[in-house]
Amino acid sequence: EIIEKPATEKVLYFEPPELVDDLINEVVQMPGALPLLSFTLSQLYLRCCDRWQKGETNRAMTLEDYQANGGVMGSLKKTATDIFEKLINEKKATEQTIRHVMLRMVAVSGDELARRRVPESELEYPEPQNQEVKEIIKAFTDARLLVTGTSSDGESYVEPAHDALVNGWDKILEWKNQYQESLLLQRRLTTAAMEWKRRKQEQPRKKTDLFEPFFGWFDVKFYQLNRFIDRFKKKE
Repeated sequence: EIIEKPATEKVLYFEPPELVDDLINEVVQMPGALPLLSFTLSQLYLRCCDRWQKGETNRAMTLEDYQANGGVMGSLKKTATDIFEKLINEKKATEQTIRHVMLRMVAVSGDELARRRVPESELEYPEPQNQEVKEIIKAFTDARLLVTGTSSDGESYVEPAHDALVNGWDKILEWKNQYQESLLLQRRLTTAAMEWKRRKQEQPRKKTDLFEPFFGWFDVKFYQLNRFIDRFKKKE
C-alpha cells in the first residue's frame, strides 16, 4: 500500500505488478528500508519523466527501468557518482573537498561503517573550500542522499540519508581504505575538541577563554595536513 497508493494518486502503475515485491524484497533487510524505498521510487519516477519528455505516454514504472537503474543499490551508487562528477566538471567543488565532507559523515568501528550525524560547525573551512562545502551539501541533499536538520539543543546538522550510501558507494569505500589512519585520528581529536568546547561553554569565565580559536584552528590545520598528504602521494 505504501508503494502503490502514491503511484495511483499520480496515475502511475507498476509493470509487471510483481515489481512491487521485488522492491520490497531488496530493501527489507537493509537498515533504513523506508527511506531507501522512497529514494528508489523517486528514481523510477524520474525515468518516467525522461520518457514523457521524449513523447512517450506510457505511465508505467517498469522492470526495465528498475534493472537499468541497477536496482536499489545501483540506483543509489549511480546517483552519488553522477553528483560527484557533476560537481567536479562544473568546478563547483574539488574531489578533495567532497572527500573531506563525505568522510566526516562516516562512523568507523573496525571494518564496519555507519552513517554519522555531523554538526554544521564541523564543516566550516577557510574559503574557497567553505563555499564548496555548501555546494556539496546542497547537491547531495537535493538528490535525497543527505538530510539536514536541527538537534534538540538547536544545533544544525547534516547526515547521510541512508546507511547504504556509506556502505555501498565505491568512492566512500575507496577513500576510507586510503585515509583510514587519518580518519581515525580525526575522530579522536574532534571528540576531544568538542568536549573541550562544551566544558568551556559551561565555565565561560575561566582562563580557557584564551583558547577560543583552537576549535576552528584544528579543522583548518587538519584540512591543510590532508592537502599536503595528497600532494605528496601524487609525487610518488
